[in-house]
Amino acid sequence: TIEFTDGDGDIGLTDGDIYPPYDTGSKYYNNLFVTKFTETDTSSYNFRMPVITPEGQNKTLTGELDVNIITNTPLPKWVQYEIYIADRALNESNRATTPVFELK
Repeated sequence: TIEFTDGDGDIGLTDGDIYPPYDTGSKYYNNLFVTKFTETDTSSYNFRMPVITPEGQNKTLTGELDVNIITNTPLPKWVQYEIYIADRALNESNRATTPVFELK
């Protein structure tokens, strides 16, 4: 779970957002980017968040984002995640990085 704030309220993509710069060959086809670091590998998970622009004149968004990653790989000894969001204007958020934590 991460907290976010977007002053423009332009987070999210629709099913129809498939043309440049949101086409399948573009990095920005997705808008939520998660990288998992372990002692043996680095894996990337990319997702498309739906449009969450608020109604009304004030478009500022503040909220929490829950990301569940399910994998069939063996559990590593430790893991660390980095996550960021790209808005519709292709502005990338700051990268949030978790501490390294041990899995048991």
